[in-house]
Amino acid sequence: MKQTLLLSLLAALFFTTRVSAHEGHDHDHATEKSAPTQTAEKSGEKTAAKNASDHAGHDHDHDEGDDHDHEKSEQAGKPHSHAEEGLDHDHGAEEKLPAGSAPIVLDVQAVKNLRLTQEEIAPRDFTRTVFALGRIEVLPENRAVVSSRIDGRAVTVRAKPDQQVRAGDVLLAVESRQPGEPPPQVALAAPKSGVLAAVNVAEGQPVSPADSLVEIVDLTEVQATARVPEHFAGRLRPGQEARIRVAGFPEEIFAAELAYLGTQVESESATLAAVFRVKNPGWRLRPGMRAEFSIVTEKRADVLAVPLAAVQGTGGNRHVYVNMPGLENAFVKTPVVVGERNDTAVEILEGLKSGQRVVARGAYALESAGGGTVSLKAALDAAHGHSHAEDGSELQDGEGNSSAGADDHDHAAGAAGDPALTWFFAALSGVLALLLVLSLVFRKQDKAA
Repeated sequence: MKQTLLLSLLAALFFTTRVSAHEGHDHDHATEKSAPTQTAEKSGEKTAAKNASDHAGHDHDHDEGDDHDHEKSEQAGKPHSHAEEGLDHDHGAEEKLPAGSAPIVLDVQAVKNLRLTQEEIAPRDFTRTVFALGRIEVLPENRAVVSSRIDGRAVTVRAKPDQQVRAGDVLLAVESRQPGEPPPQVALAAPKSGVLAAVNVAEGQPVSPADSLVEIVDLTEVQATARVPEHFAGRLRPGQEARIRVAGFPEEIFAAELAYLGTQVESESATLAAVFRVKNPGWRLRPGMRAEFSIVTEKRADVLAVPLAAVQGTGGNRHVYVNMPGLENAFVKTPVVVGERNDTAVEILEGLKSGQRVVARGAYALESAGGGTVSLKAALDAAHGHSHAEDGSELQDGEGNSSAGADDHDHAAGAAGDPALTWFFAALSGVLALLLVLSLVFRKQDKAA
């Protein structure tokens, strides 16, 4: 019995020692983790922006628990590489983000809902333009009228509005007023191919040579007339290009060439007519449509520019959203200095460089996206293959190992973190120790007896 009691005591003491050791180990981890957390809270947005910038140019892929010194690598001005650890990849050129800027990270669904498109910027030809308003018209040579050469009455009318016809197709028949049984009839045919713009006759209607019965227009090519303010007249000359837009097709640009200028300025509006010939496949441009004209008057080569819709802000506070390298749907608000603008692009004087990708469409909607739909930490974890801090920074030595469970300690499940259970085993050990002492005393008394 004494031997059994002794073995029980030794087992209880051993388990209590293990529980106390693990409880102390958990306390050490919590202490180690609290210091970096406090430091990150003090650093605020500046630390988050700097760390996000550091990750914009780095593509990590190291195992949890690997120790490496990013600071030395960055101070040396060389790309960080894990080749010595058997992980061969290059972080690339480091790209700093503007101070105080926080990335907006979106998921794929959010990008689709906002209809975002990106464009890589590069030097381009930049055009200076003159803006004007006008209308679409029929070319004079593409218009024809059908009329009767005799007085009479329309007896057969085959023509219908918006009907496409070929030259020679019979449109209607006119019965002559001359006597006869039956009275003589004259068939009226289309003089040219096109579409019937107007039908001004019905069966039984009296007609005369002065009547315009049917109007035919050919819309394969149309005329666009811009009313240009007279003070721009000196910049215009035949052969210049223009970009024409109409409300019916807001996403499409119709290219045109200046045919000629009007002979005189209209006194009431102080404008000069600038006439353009426009190819019209599909006959989408219809006579009478209002149009906006951007007439090219000058070109400059090798100008860094972004799409017009990419630039946001007002007055002197202009910015664009730049894609973070390595994160497809992460964008950073970047201040820029702008120069000239035209109907399609804005010249960038400062703030961007060739090769960067900017949000070309949907930048205004991105303004309201707030912090995005995905955390920066989650995006960087997925892109780089290892854990990061909540602000996107690289975890310090020991943080990653502790959080990822990369150490070699064997934590007991459940019992290690239960103070009540620890106290229970401590009390049990004390009772067993007391029983051991009593057994030794009784043993001495037995020997003495």
